[in-house]
Amino acid sequence: MKYKLSLKFGLRVTGIDVTEIDGAVLAEILADLEEHGLLLFPKQTLGDGDLYAFSKKLENLGEPGRRVCFSPNYRQVNYFTTLKDPAGSPLGLD
Repeated sequence: MKYKLSLKFGLRVTGIDVTEIDGAVLAEILADLEEHGLLLFPKQTLGDGDLYAFSKKLENLGEPGRRVCFSPNYRQVNYFTTLKDPAGSPLGLD
């Protein structure tokens, strides 16, 4: 199912597992992204490798602009969070 986020842009997409997309579903996602500019896929449980693989299907991933807050195994995966580790340090920072 798809739900518009606003009158100007954005689409909430439900009922798919982004770790299992290919072919026609991928083409539809790319068309939706082109049309709406922002896609939200709620209730996905993705590790860094899953997120990297999904993102790579959407676009050729280059070197990230940020030099902090990235995954130790996938530099193209960045962490933006307010969560902290047990010691109180922000997650994702070197």
